[in-house]
Amino acid sequence: MNSLNAGGGSEKYIIKKVLEKISGKDVKKFSPPDRHKIIEKIVGDIADGEKILLTAPELSKLAGKINEDGFGLGPISILINDPGITEIMINDHDEVYIEENGIIEKIQMKFRDSSHIRNLVDKILGPLGLRVDESHPMVDARLDDGSRINVVLSPVSLKDIVVTIRKFKEDMVSMESLISEGTMDKGIGDFLARCVQNKVNILISGGTPSVRLY
Repeated sequence: MNSLNAGGGSEKYIIKKVLEKISGKDVKKFSPPDRHKIIEKIVGDIADGEKILLTAPELSKLAGKINEDGFGLGPISILINDPGITEIMINDHDEVYIEENGIIEKIQMKFRDSSHIRNLVDKILGPLGLRVDESHPMVDARLDDGSRINVVLSPVSLKDIVVTIRKFKEDMVSMESLISEGTMDKGIGDFLARCVQNKVNILISGGTPSVRLY
């Protein structure tokens, strides 16, 4: 009996066999937990039929990966759902950065290749009626939750594909909190409020985290 990574029992081989067996349209109607169970059973059946040895944790992990890649947002799902992360920057399949609490850092997260990133982008842009390809190498769009996604393809980008997702913050900084924390005094706060009320153009200088007053 082969192990998961031995010969024909590779992870890619199993994923290919699973995708051949499932109908995305039918499986998609189930909730994520139920979908995971369905995919897990299919993976188990394939492993038994191909005499591939899979431990219970390996089986669950592989089913979860197929579930996320096929129906979720793959590797970045956990980042999207983390309220502390305000920006996700994908510069390459093995070069992912996040912004958390105003600090940008590279994280140990990888996509399989550029096509894996393309698949993620297609799933995000598809419901919006948008696409990105050689004839439309740049896309800037607003998501349903208010977040923004920017995608740039080669040759406009130096890499095959570059993706930036600026997440919508639910806990926006209020004028009152800025005044109470000493970031600005009441006079400046009143002045800015009047500017907004009178629809005066306001120029904000600084990094993206500077725009935190709504």
